[in-house]
Amino acid sequence: MMNLTAQTPAPTAPTAIGLTDVEAAERLAELGPNTLPEPEPPSPMKVFLIQFRNPIIYILLLASGLWFATGRIEDALFILVVLLINASIGTYQEYSADQVAAALRKLEQPSARVIAAELGRADSSQPPLVARLLKFTNALALFVGLAALVLVVAGFMRGLPLHDLVMTSVGLAVSAVPEGLPIAISVALAVSMRRMAARNVIVRSMPAVEALVRLR
Repeated sequence: MMNLTAQTPAPTAPTAIGLTDVEAAERLAELGPNTLPEPEPPSPMKVFLIQFRNPIIYILLLASGLWFATGRIEDALFILVVLLINASIGTYQEYSADQVAAALRKLEQPSARVIAAELGRADSSQPPLVARLLKFTNALALFVGLAALVLVVAGFMRGLPLHDLVMTSVGLAVSAVPEGLPIAISVALAVSMRRMAARNVIVRSMPAVEALVRLR
């Protein structure tokens, strides 16, 4: 009769898992800390120039250039002053919001498990206000262009001087552009940003506040 006895394997030393202190130090020196890259905050000048990235602003700049070309210096300067005021309001609001958001990020360091490439990807969607302004601008440009074309063709067929027709068309196109619309929108959005800030909501982009107000 064979006597079988169970043999318990001798305990082995736990194997090392992960990097050694030396390897970790080398990788830290070579690759840097294991943190997501912080986006560089925009400078005040960059925020200022972003305020001109608007379809209505493009038309107003074109109108100002046409007024300069036709000798209407006062009208051209008036449009430029309106655009500068509008850009200054937007720059102050958005740059202040960026500074507050940066300060909050330093106070709190949340952690979460997240897909990192997605965080660094720019959002291609547009706020509802920007989309509607683009639609309005396209419709306005089409209407003004057709009206100016009809005016030139009708006047030319009646034997009117081409120079006078062109000048009249330019005046018609410029007069159809709402010079006060950008600053009116900026003031309304700035007031909305202040109201949202009073509710502890920081809005970094002025056009985005319109969607937040509607959701509220």
